[in-house]
Formats: sequence, C-alpha cells, structure tokens
Amino acid sequence: MLFFGKKLVRPTLFIAAFGFAAATSFFFVDSVLMTAGAALPPMPSCLTLSIVPLVVGLLAGSLALCCLNLGFFVLGASAGAGLGQALYTAGLHSIPSPMVGEYSAVYIASLSVGALVGALLMCKAKEGLLIGATSCVGAAGTTSATAMLLAHANVRFLGPVRVTAAPTDGSSPFIWSQAVFFFVVMCLGVLVQSRMEARGVRKARTTTALRPATVPLITP
Repeated sequence: MLFFGKKLVRPTLFIAAFGFAAATSFFFVDSVLMTAGAALPPMPSCLTLSIVPLVVGLLAGSLALCCLNLGFFVLGASAGAGLGQALYTAGLHSIPSPMVGEYSAVYIASLSVGALVGALLMCKAKEGLLIGATSCVGAAGTTSATAMLLAHANVRFLGPVRVTAAPTDGSSPFIWSQAVFFFVVMCLGVLVQSRMEARGVRKARTTTALRPATVPLITP
C-alpha cells in the first residue's frame, strides 16, 4: 500500500477498510469488556476480543469492494486517523486532558477529528488524494510494525506515549523518533508513487506518439 496503493486500488480499499473496522471494533469491544469487568471469564473475553474485530474487518473489507465510495470513505478515515496518531505522538500528547474511559481525551480527539477530516476530503477528491492517503496509511502500518520489531531491543518502543495516563516526557527519543519515522516514510511513499505515475504518463504519451496514424482508404 505504501508504494503501490494507487496502482492496486481494490486491494488497497479492502485492506484499509479491514484495518480501520478491525481496529475500531477492537477498541469498542475492549471498552465493553472493561466495563463488564469480572462478569465474563478470561477465556471468553479473550476469544471475543480476537474474533469480533476479525469478523467486522472482513465484513467491512467486503463492503468496500462492493461499494467503492464506502471504500474511499474508509481509506480517507484510515489515513486521517494515522496522521492524527502521528501528530499525537509528535506533540499533542503533552496537552493535559481529562480521561474518557481508559483513554486520554486528546488522544480520542486526535484520531476522531483526523478520521472525519480525512474521510470527507477523500470522498470529495478520491483520485487526487489517493497517493497521499495510501502513503499515509502505509506509513502508519510501517511505523507500528517497526516499533514492534524494535521492541525486541527495547520494550519502550511499544508504548512511547501513554494514552491511559498523564502526559509523557516529550524529550524522550522513544516519542519523537516514531513521529519522525512516520513522516519520513510517508514522504517516501508519496515520492515513489508520484514518480511511478509520472513514468506511466510518459510511457503512455510515447506509445501514443509512436502509434501510426490511421488513414481511411476511402473518404465519403
């Protein structure tokens, strides 16, 4: 998605819808289970938290393929949420805010506002923002995967910003390094996809210019 998002539109829409719906349902189910507390045994809770997001994600991905407008909407929401997460990691986490359930209000606002703005812009522009949106979603996924790999060296890479506690020290390299990595990877994705698109346009123009003109043998 990071480098071939615009070329592989339908797989991109499926993956974006699957990831966005699965993540949203995961947080929702997690909040419901936390509210239930000791009402459910650990094993059923774990199975519910694992299966429900997977099923919801598959349904959302299938709907995105059937209705492309919905796919573009979810793609924009995913890109906006990823950008909101990066902005929160970059500096918004330092803003004191009340807790809403288990999460900081600023964290929830960063993801919600980003997702809403991204979805609305994507519905209006579609093709015009496809490279930027797919690069943003790809950068968010790459950042999360890289943090998980780096956690083998230092576990603090998994949780550089505490979304369920007081603001974290912004000078920590485990905070700003992820935000910088996100924006660098996103810009790299935009650059690669833009060059690929420009190369395709030049190739199409060259092919058209070299094609022999069709001259009718009989003119009416």
